Amino acid sequence: NTLVSIFLRKLEYYKGILFLTTNYIQSFNKVIINRIYFIIKYGLLGENA
Repeated sequence: NTLVSIFLRKLEYYKGILFLTTNYIQSFNKVIINRIYFIIKYGLLGENA
């Protein structure tokens, strides 16, 4: 996929903090997941949130 390739190339040289959010983590490309240093997962928020 061309878009993933371009994103990964830009990500290689990025020196800052990047926040990625998704409801579909299972659809993320494995190559992208392998480049993520820290992942925070949380469940659905309830009414009190």
